[in-house]
Amino acid sequence: MAALMKYICLLTLLVVLVELAGVQGADGVVKCGTASQEALASCAEAAKDEHAVVPESCCAALKKVGHPSCFCNMMLKNANSMQKAGLNLEAALTIPKRCNLERPVGYKCGAYEIP
Repeated sequence: MAALMKYICLLTLLVVLVELAGVQGADGVVKCGTASQEALASCAEAAKDEHAVVPESCCAALKKVGHPSCFCNMMLKNANSMQKAGLNLEAALTIPKRCNLERPVGYKCGAYEIP
């Protein structure tokens, strides 16, 4: 049962993060891309606890994310699934900061702010 829950947790995180990598095109539209599933799976523990160490593989995958609106939209869209899988939206939103990635501090993401 614990292995199944871990699998569900990782799968949920992958669904949330796989389409991130935002890049603003010449037309001004933000486009969200992808990152490897293996790298994003390494973000699972960090998405449960905002004090957990974020693995370098997770940070490298999120570095490709780019635009915070992609990250935010995917997190909000999958918030219920994340919660059911034991992931914490507030903790997940702190991952870019814990990776020292460039981000707009105070960017509104639903009821949350990106620190």
